[in-house]
Amino acid sequence: MDNYSRSLRTACGWCGNVHCLGAEQLIAAERDQTKIAIEIKSFIETSAISEFHAAHGQFLGYRYALEEEEPDRHLYLAIPVKAYRAFFSLRFI
Repeated sequence: MDNYSRSLRTACGWCGNVHCLGAEQLIAAERDQTKIAIEIKSFIETSAISEFHAAHGQFLGYRYALEEEEPDRHLYLAIPVKAYRAFFSLRFI
């Protein structure tokens, strides 16, 4: 198990499974000295605000785990362009 997987399992606590945090898909990549992790969310539910809060909470959980285990890995959230234009571009987000 690589450090990235171990980090996310740490964030899950009792269950030890990264899917407990609600990730739809997680990707880790490295190039030279740069390490990234990407959480992919689809935003297909009817309530964009509920999706936002869930994604934000999951993102924070991953970020805290990575800060402990792999502080040099940067975390990103990938969302569909449609969700970005309709919701994430709103002034209050």
